[in-house]
Amino acid sequence: MKAVDRFDPNRGVKLVSFAVHWIKAEIQSTFLKTGDL
Repeated sequence: MKAVDRFDPNRGVKLVSFAVHWIKAEIQSTFLKTGDL
């Protein structure tokens, strides 16, 4: 949801391209906090 909240369609970037960064960041953050996927 962070990606959708922060997405700005006026910047010329597709939502899916923008969201990939946030999805990876959340997975990494969860892994670092729990040590488990």
